[in-house]
Amino acid sequence: EPVPGVTFLTVAPCTTNLLYPWVLNFANADTGMAISNTSADPYGTIPQTGTCTVNLFPTDKTTNNGVSAGGAVSITTAAIQPGSVWRAAMSGTPAFAGLAGYVIAVCRFQYGHGFAFITDNFPNSPVTAQGYLALIIPDPVILTRRSAAATGDDVFFGVAPYGEGLTQ
Repeated sequence: EPVPGVTFLTVAPCTTNLLYPWVLNFANADTGMAISNTSADPYGTIPQTGTCTVNLFPTDKTTNNGVSAGGAVSITTAAIQPGSVWRAAMSGTPAFAGLAGYVIAVCRFQYGHGFAFITDNFPNSPVTAQGYLALIIPDPVILTRRSAAATGDDVFFGVAPYGEGLTQ
């Protein structure tokens, strides 16, 4: 037994992390986003209700050279019940209106799924449109050590996959 003791178990809330890799509301284009809480299903899943923190990481709109436009802009949704869908357009969300970038939504329930829809010619009838599924970011990897010194005794829990392993 190490002295002082080390953390043996960490209990964390169940979440779903969704990545929308490109969203925008400028140059006559708009993005609608939807988040489904699919914890109501025919498989016996325990239904979960929770909110999502929707974090927009803005990019500079004057260049295509990958320039950040500052820190995240965040909103929190109302509680999303099992079997229901939250949806919003960037143009109708004051914190996101006029911005572009990517979104990471942290939902406080399992089995969340997302969809985005980008249209041009906003607010008139679109000429072109594109939809895509949000990617699911796995829960962060939990790393711990058996000893305080950096040795070969390092133990890693949840290491597959290392880093990011996105799915739909």
